[in-house]
Amino acid sequence: MTIKIPKIKTLQLLCIYVSMQYYGGRIYTLLGSAIFFSLSLMLSAFVLAFKRKLLFNANKKINGYIFGVMVMVVWFALSIFYTMGNMTVGTSLSILSRFLLIYVSVGLDPENFLTRFVKMTVLFAFISDVIYFSHFVGFTPIWRGISRIFYRIPSGMYFGGDTYGLFFLVFKLDDLARNSYMFGEPGEYQMIINTCLYFLLFEGKSLNLTRKQKMIYLCLLLITLVTIQSTSGFISLVVIMGMVLLQPNRFKENQSVKKVIVLCICAVLLYVLIFADETSIFYQSFYRKIFSADGQIDLQQGTATARSMPYYLMAENLWQNPLQVIFGVGANGLAQTVVGRYTANGLVNFIMMCGLVFVVPLYILMSAGHFQYGKNPVATCCVILICLNQSVGQPDMLSIYTVLLLLYPYIFQITHNRKNELCYE
Repeated sequence: MTIKIPKIKTLQLLCIYVSMQYYGGRIYTLLGSAIFFSLSLMLSAFVLAFKRKLLFNANKKINGYIFGVMVMVVWFALSIFYTMGNMTVGTSLSILSRFLLIYVSVGLDPENFLTRFVKMTVLFAFISDVIYFSHFVGFTPIWRGISRIFYRIPSGMYFGGDTYGLFFLVFKLDDLARNSYMFGEPGEYQMIINTCLYFLLFEGKSLNLTRKQKMIYLCLLLITLVTIQSTSGFISLVVIMGMVLLQPNRFKENQSVKKVIVLCICAVLLYVLIFADETSIFYQSFYRKIFSADGQIDLQQGTATARSMPYYLMAENLWQNPLQVIFGVGANGLAQTVVGRYTANGLVNFIMMCGLVFVVPLYILMSAGHFQYGKNPVATCCVILICLNQSVGQPDMLSIYTVLLLLYPYIFQITHNRKNELCYE
C-alpha cells in the first residue's frame, strides 16, 4: 500500500503553523530569533524554488509583490549603511521574512488557504480552551503530574512562567487565570484569534465550510477570546463586530451571524450593567486600563501608560532630532534616542527603527492594496483599525498578520490563477 502525501497541502499547513510561531510560539522561543527567522526564510525560499511561478506574472516578468520585496531589500541595505550598522541584518531579515512567508503561505494554494488557516486556528482554540477550563474542574494536579514528560521552557525565556510542550499540546501551571496557550502572552494569542474571526466573518464565502461549521467556529473563537482576557483583543473584537453590522446587505452571507453578534452584544451589556463588579473581567481587562477612579479617561495608568507614553517620547525625539525619526536608527540605535529602548508600542518601535519615510509609505501602499483588491470599503476600514490596534497594543514592530490582513486580497489576486502551474525545470 502506497501512502501519498499531498505536497501542496502539507507545505501550506507548515507555512501557516510557522507564521503563528511569530507570536512568541514555543518553537520560536526554543530556537531563538536568529535561527527561527533564518529557517523561516529558508522555508520561503524552498517554496519559491518548488513553485517558481510565484516569482513571475503571466508575462514572465517579476510580479509586483516580489518586486516590492526587492525594493525593501535595497532600502534595508541603505539603512544598514546609513545607521552604520545599527539597523542590523537580523532585524532586516526578520521584517522581510514576514512578507515572504505570508506570500508563499497564500500563494501555494490560494483557494484553500483561508479554510486551512481557519481550521488550524480553531484547532488551537479548542485545545487551549480544553486545557484552560480543565484547571477549573480539578485537573491541575494531573497536568502537574504529566508535566515532567513534556519539554519545559523556563520562564526566563519569555514572560509568564514556565511552559510545557512544544507543538500542539502546550500548557503552563503558574498563570491559570488567562489563556495564552503556546504563545508568549495573551495579547499575542488574541491577534491570531481575531485575525481568524475577521476572515470567518468577512471572507466566509471563500471558506470551504458548511454554515453549521461556521457558526460552531464563531462561538468557539468568541469563547477563546473571553478566556484570553486581553484588552487589545476585546477592542479588536468590538471593531470586527461593529463593522460586520455596518456592512451593506449585499456583503452579508446570512443573517445568522448578525443574530449571534447582536445576542453577544446584549449579553455583554447585561453582564456589565448587572453582574460585573470590580473583580470582573470587564473591570480588570478594560475599564481600569482606560478610566481613572473618578470615571475620567486616563491613559496614563496600568498597561495603557506603556502604550501611550512612547508617542510622547517619539514626538519629543522628532522635535530634538528629526532625522532619527524620519530615517530611523535601527534596532541598536534606540538607546541613542529619547525613546531609549524597545517599547511596548510596536508602531513606535517600527517607526524609530525603520523611519517615517519607510513606515508611512508601506502602510499606505498595503492599505491601498486592500481597498483596491478587496473591493469592500467596510472590510478595509475594519482591517486598518485592527492593524492599528495590534500595532499599538503589542511591542512587535510589524505583526506578521498585519501583513496578512492588509495584503491577502492582493496576494490572492496575483496567485490564484496560477495555483496549479508547478515548475520543476
